Amino acid sequence: MIIRANMVENIHTLFEQSSQFLSEVGVERATSYLEAGLHDIRCHVDSAVWKERIVPEGRCASFYLQLLECPFTKHSTLRPRGYMGDAELIDYVYGIDLPAKLGNSSQVGRELCLAWLAHPSSQAVRERRERIGLWIDEIAAQIDRPDVFSLACGHLREIPASKAFCAGKLGRIVGLDQDVLSLEHIRKNWGAVSRPELIEASAFSLLTHDNDIGTFDCIYSAGLFDYLDQRSCELLTAALFGMLKSGGQLVVGNFLGMARGPAVMELIQDWWLVYKSSHDIKQFTIEIPREEIEEQSFIEDHMQQIVYVRLTKTR
Repeated sequence: MIIRANMVENIHTLFEQSSQFLSEVGVERATSYLEAGLHDIRCHVDSAVWKERIVPEGRCASFYLQLLECPFTKHSTLRPRGYMGDAELIDYVYGIDLPAKLGNSSQVGRELCLAWLAHPSSQAVRERRERIGLWIDEIAAQIDRPDVFSLACGHLREIPASKAFCAGKLGRIVGLDQDVLSLEHIRKNWGAVSRPELIEASAFSLLTHDNDIGTFDCIYSAGLFDYLDQRSCELLTAALFGMLKSGGQLVVGNFLGMARGPAVMELIQDWWLVYKSSHDIKQFTIEIPREEIEEQSFIEDHMQQIVYVRLTKTR
């Protein structure tokens, strides 16, 4: 489909054809064609060429303006909270208040939004929430009222996915995030009885021991590592592991980036993750003494999008 001799020309052709598909056969065919074409181009150019030449050219296409009718895409590109992948954007993926979010959009905008939210990368994010909820339940079945800590907690959507939480069987719930609006959202929308302890701080404050928040039976970070370089992931994994109680468990994960998703996220939604290989993700544990790890596992999700590191501290 793509003639690799002139990628800049091809990006315009791709957008023109996608626009034609949109008007003639609908959103599903148009987005599928666009995604495949962008993935093909991204795979055959240097990363600098992709970011500095191809992406700006794609955003000059008239069809790109139509893609911005999608409220999910518009939110992602505008970055109203000043950074990528904010909690409000993730709420789109979770389908929270989605009818209201789509209410003022055009028909095409609504259909585009639903198409992107059906993508495997979005499915992987929803699966991640459910996995963490189930994992918390597993710990709650072994430990009476386990204490839980979420790093870069966002709107803390994973905790209500836990049946143990809904049954009032968790102990301390602590969330740390540098976005004050995310923390305010939790304060306003959680009941007074179940409201967690919230800390406004950077994740890197854990490396300098600026926050003495205690130890926990389970610790997780749902999406933070997708934005960090390899060394930061290694250091934060060790810091989080050090906050575990004896027998406590830690779960972190990272997107692999081998499928088609990255090309659409980067060019269309201006959403840039730091994708890592399975080997890189396994190396997150490199700063933890082996004798302190009782058990470790590396789990790939059903969509082959995210690899999770799950560690148990020696009892």
